[in-house]
Amino acid sequence: MASAADPACCDAGVYEAWRRNVPFTYDWLCSTFLEWGSLSADFLGVRPLSMAASLRLKAGGDPAKLAATSALVGKAGVAEADLVAKGAYMRGFVFATRTDAAFDASRGEWEGIPCWLTVADAVVQRPNTSQPHSLKRIAHATGSSRVLPRRRIVHPGEVNRVRALRTCSDVVVTHSDSRLLHVWDVSAEAEARGSSSPAVRGRVHCDAADLELHGHTADAPFALDTSPVAHDVASGGRDRRVLPRHRLGGLTAPAPAADGRMLVQGGVDDVAFKLAGAGAGAVLASVGEDSGVWIWDSRVGAGLAGGRGLVALAAAPPEAGDGQTVAWCPGADDRASEWLLAVGRQDGVVRVWDCRAVQRGAVLTAAPAEAGTAAYADEVDDEDDEDESPWQPPRAQACKPPP
Repeated sequence: MASAADPACCDAGVYEAWRRNVPFTYDWLCSTFLEWGSLSADFLGVRPLSMAASLRLKAGGDPAKLAATSALVGKAGVAEADLVAKGAYMRGFVFATRTDAAFDASRGEWEGIPCWLTVADAVVQRPNTSQPHSLKRIAHATGSSRVLPRRRIVHPGEVNRVRALRTCSDVVVTHSDSRLLHVWDVSAEAEARGSSSPAVRGRVHCDAADLELHGHTADAPFALDTSPVAHDVASGGRDRRVLPRHRLGGLTAPAPAADGRMLVQGGVDDVAFKLAGAGAGAVLASVGEDSGVWIWDSRVGAGLAGGRGLVALAAAPPEAGDGQTVAWCPGADDRASEWLLAVGRQDGVVRVWDCRAVQRGAVLTAAPAEAGTAAYADEVDDEDDEDESPWQPPRAQACKPPP
């Protein structure tokens, strides 16, 4: 839902060319203006287009038109079907707003404009139903009537990452510069506790999360993911721990205990659950400051290769630097692709691993030139590529763990 291009960050000619090509590039696009930047966002569930959203959409965001349309509905009984945009639905999403305010953790207060966690709905056109002329009116300096904020939460600290439970999209988990994970129920339509104005200044007390997850002994600012098949959450932190939490069922129940078996050799920057096929939601990959790619199976008990849940370690050349992001392939095309694991590092190269050959207690090893496969690099030589066969990931070589 964010803008696809920012005129402040690129040449004016490039931006205008992008705007002219929007009707040919996208089937539908929605853009809205934010006063402060947003560094993390996630999708929520799909909802039917409500009467309130229909009225706001018809009024185009104008308060006077909204009041007049509401009065018309009350007096004349205008059918909702006449107000609902044909072929549209509401898709929820949540995004974080990062400001320059200072947060006092001891008092739970912001000094200045606080960092917000905004829950909104976007009125999305179904495929092949939008009009080309509507895409020509993309403007970054104005808001869109199709983006309908329904709740703002004053977050306790900066929001470094936000993830919605894939099995319950009304529950989101956030990471901040602390040892805690904050869990929020965003299903309520009402504004969050405290002030709801994004322009408020002064000392603002933060909202209380519905649930707080403990377990880390040092700050855990970034690594966070949710299971695709269960109410499970995994996190990582500067304490070198990967902590899965199982059965995050209800916000009124006690917080699930963290599984502290998974200890690596450096701070953890990202974690990712396997998304499809065998081991979906149980197999977990993590990357961080130790340059390794750790692959875990949360179903495995103690004693496996001395790692207590460690299945394999994908080695990388030392010059590759810290691992910063990791992602599993959704596996929608074939069964083999679900075992592809992509890892991004400081050296600007994304390496793709084929983990089908992983065995219990194995360590994935390769020569430095073959450690993973560079599917993307900053500089790619395209000469004489026409005769080459399509790229295929090599099968990982499994060997015994080092003594």
